[in-house]
Amino acid sequence: MLRGETDALGPLLLENWACQKDLHPSVTNADIDHLFDVALAHGATGGKALGAGGGGCLLFVAIADREHEVRAALVAQGVEIMPFNLDRQGLQVWQVA
Repeated sequence: MLRGETDALGPLLLENWACQKDLHPSVTNADIDHLFDVALAHGATGGKALGAGGGGCLLFVAIADREHEVRAALVAQGVEIMPFNLDRQGLQVWQVA
């Protein structure tokens, strides 16, 4: 990320997700697995579940010009899309005088 290699993020998230699923079967379920299949088939390069697992929020990273395809395919599955952007500046702290 520091070198601007944002295209590497998707596959890394997917690798992390595979490791999480190997830890315990309750990390995923058939619905989550299906949403991953849908997202990956429509241009996502990776993703993972956020939180404690077993449902909730999923994060997907998409090829830039296919983001709309991933969004549309997931919405067709009844998913609510929450906007997400990477902050390239990071945390900033201001000192109050």
